[in-house]
Amino acid sequence: MTLSIEEREQIIDKTIKAFDKDIVSLIKLLIKNNRAHQILDVLEAFNSYCNEDRGVEEGLVYSIVPLDEQTLKKLQTKISQLEKVEVELINKIDPSIIGGLKVVIRGHIYDGSIKNKLENMKIDLLKKEGITYED
Repeated sequence: MTLSIEEREQIIDKTIKAFDKDIVSLIKLLIKNNRAHQILDVLEAFNSYCNEDRGVEEGLVYSIVPLDEQTLKKLQTKISQLEKVEVELINKIDPSIIGGLKVVIRGHIYDGSIKNKLENMKIDLLKKEGITYED
C-alpha cells in the first residue's frame, strides 16, 4: 500500500509537531519531491555543517554492535581530551574488526580492535622468525 503525499504530510504533522517548523517544512518538501529516502542524508549533512560552525570535529567509531549512548559519550569525552577539541563520534558497524573499537578522527586512528591486535601479533611473530611481513 502506497500513501499519498497528503497522507504522508498528515503523518508528519502528527508525529513531529514539536519540531521546528522549518525542519517540518523541509521534510515535507523532501516527501513531496519523492526524496523521503534522503531525509537521513540531509539531516546528517545539516548536523555536519552545525558541527563545523561550532568547531566540533566529527569522527567515526567502528564497532561490531551499536554502542549505547553512555558508552559513546564516554568515548567522545576521552577522544576529545586526546585531540584537545570537542568531538562528535558517529558509530558505524563493522563486523570485520572482530571485537573492540576503532576510532578515526582528524587523520588519527585509535585502533583497539581485535583484528588489529591479531595483525600486530602476526607481525611480531614473523619478525621473531626473521620473516618480513608485507600486507
